[in-house]
Amino acid sequence: MLAHGRFGPVDLQAEQWWGDDHDADGFGTNQRSSGGYARLKIYPVPHAYLGMRYDATANPFVVRDMTYYGAFMIAPFRFLVQEVAPIALPGQHPTLGGAVTVAFPGYYKL
Repeated sequence: MLAHGRFGPVDLQAEQWWGDDHDADGFGTNQRSSGGYARLKIYPVPHAYLGMRYDATANPFVVRDMTYYGAFMIAPFRFLVQEVAPIALPGQHPTLGGAVTVAFPGYYKL
C-alpha cells in the first residue's frame, strides 16, 4: 500500500508492505514479514533536497530507524549525505554515510 503527495516543494510518501515466505529455511518453515516507511523531502531548489525517513521492519525481529539526509545534483553527479539513527537498540549508534551517483543521458536523437 502506497500513499504519495507533493505540495509545492514538499514531498510526502508512505508505504506499508506484508510478506510471507512458505519455505524460509529450506525445511518448509513459514516466515512472515512486514515493514514500511514514511518519508518527508523538501526541495529548496529544483536540484537539491533535504529529507527524513522513518523505517520499520519485522522479519522476525522489529527494527526501526530514522534517516536524515540531504542531496544535490551538479550534472552529471548527485551527492548524498545521510545519517541513520537506530531507534531503541541498546549499543547502536548513528552512522554517517554518503554516496555519489553519476547520471548518463538516457535519450539520444539519431
